[in-house]
Amino acid sequence: MSGLPRPDLDLGGLTAGPDARWGGVRLVPLLRDTPVPGLRLHGYVDGEGRSVTARPHGSRAVTYVPHSYTAPWAGDGGFAYGTQLVPPEPDGNGPRRATVGLRRPGRGRPGRAGFPPLHLAVEGYLCLRFGEPTFTWTEWARSTVRHGPGPKSEAFVSGEDVGGLAEALRVFEIHRDQCGVAVYVADTLASVHVYPCPEDYRALHHGLLLDLFAETLYTYGLMYPDAPVHYDPIDPDSVRGMDDLRRAVAASRASTSRVHVGLLSGALTGDREFRRVQEWQGFTVRRFFPSFSRQGENHVGEIVTDPAGRTALLQTFRLSPAQVRRGHLLRTLEEKEWSVREAATDLHTSEADLLARLRRAGLGALLAPGLLARHRRARL
Repeated sequence: MSGLPRPDLDLGGLTAGPDARWGGVRLVPLLRDTPVPGLRLHGYVDGEGRSVTARPHGSRAVTYVPHSYTAPWAGDGGFAYGTQLVPPEPDGNGPRRATVGLRRPGRGRPGRAGFPPLHLAVEGYLCLRFGEPTFTWTEWARSTVRHGPGPKSEAFVSGEDVGGLAEALRVFEIHRDQCGVAVYVADTLASVHVYPCPEDYRALHHGLLLDLFAETLYTYGLMYPDAPVHYDPIDPDSVRGMDDLRRAVAASRASTSRVHVGLLSGALTGDREFRRVQEWQGFTVRRFFPSFSRQGENHVGEIVTDPAGRTALLQTFRLSPAQVRRGHLLRTLEEKEWSVREAATDLHTSEADLLARLRRAGLGALLAPGLLARHRRARL
């Protein structure tokens, strides 16, 4: 197989394996020849507080909890707020987390480790990107001034409650050296998840697909036709023995891998803002954000690199058009130090129109109570 592209998000050392499909959704396994040493999933992510994967040996052990992961320490409905490097020994407080009112109707197991839905994981990254206003402008609610944009409370359906989905995912092949997955919706890259070793990926595989992507898999599985098949069929006339068959299979797999490399290349290149958020024993956590441009794809996420600069862990999420609009408005406000008047001028609109755009973008809760009503009355 050919190697994956090495853009600003370095994916050297990974290759793309044969894909699996569910309706219009394509899952491409990402494989490592050699695990990244020295970094392993924290034992707290097990549903009963036990270690789910081998911890690194020696005194330089580093463990992590991935962004948006819920675990027994989050009995308040919270989830891990950003990927965190944490001590390998259990801590009664658990990692830093955001508390949100996640309500799982149906038969989801209470207290089970897992992920919130995809859109909530992405909203968590947007909350981490934009802090509280630098000045106490009267246009903003007190909660906005104190905490900035916060996570939302929502109800969601787990993949366990979607008929047939759990069984379909059960039979999806997990490769022996698989350390991640790229998720495509209608051949548009929706998300990439890469972990240091196969054991970590296996521990998170069903949580990723049954929680994080359950609604996406189910909706596109019902509403859209099957994703196109990306492989070169083998010409039976060219096969006259086992050696010919081996060569034909290898050539077909190499061609398929090149197609997936091309799909990844377009989405993982482009302008990004990187922020270093944590460093421990040579491992570095960086959070990245897009330009929030209306053109092209916008991905947010985090990357953890080892002491040699190799990618040990990567999470990327594609923003929806509505999330891009919210991010663009919040970035403009941040650049103008949260002054509604100056932000409106920069956007070539009026203050009243900017407030209305914030409301339509789902950011009305950030505004002071009664502000929109006062502006509507002033326009009459």
